[in-house]
Amino acid sequence: STSAVLVTNNTAANDGKTQGNHDGNRDPITLEYGLSKRWGIGFNLGTDIYKVDPVTMYGFNSGSSTVNAYMSEVTIDANYHVYITKHTDLSTFASFGMATVTLKGNTGDNAYQYNAAGGILRIGTKAKYYFRKRLGVMGMLSTFSASCTPDGVKGNTVAKTYTTSLSGYAIEFGLCYRFF
Repeated sequence: STSAVLVTNNTAANDGKTQGNHDGNRDPITLEYGLSKRWGIGFNLGTDIYKVDPVTMYGFNSGSSTVNAYMSEVTIDANYHVYITKHTDLSTFASFGMATVTLKGNTGDNAYQYNAAGGILRIGTKAKYYFRKRLGVMGMLSTFSASCTPDGVKGNTVAKTYTTSLSGYAIEFGLCYRFF
């Protein structure tokens, strides 16, 4: 799960700002290659799903009080393994990369679309416990900051002058697998 403060700025004459706290769901996949016993590099692919009020956050009426806003990211990660045993692995990481924010749907016969792109920075810690030689469970706690703008993105039908900034934290749990 994730929690973010979503800030949407209208770059028109009034430069309005709206922000709100939003809980979301996160669905990542992470791969890491060990450079040494302590250092590793990798990448992360993930999507956060937030329910937002389109009138309040983006200035358009979708016919519904909430719509799904998707923040997708692709990052390059640097990992430092602080504590390693046969069954446990505690590490810290920093990552940076590309992020997008997407809202898409229909209001009866009219379709709406908002796409914005930008960058993301994430730092955090991971704890892994291997209950088999290669198979284990992982918990991850991170904080992130992303900023996306629709500048140069084609096909937007709503909120063309709005940029989206997100900052918050993520708590994640899942399975992990060690190849070697």
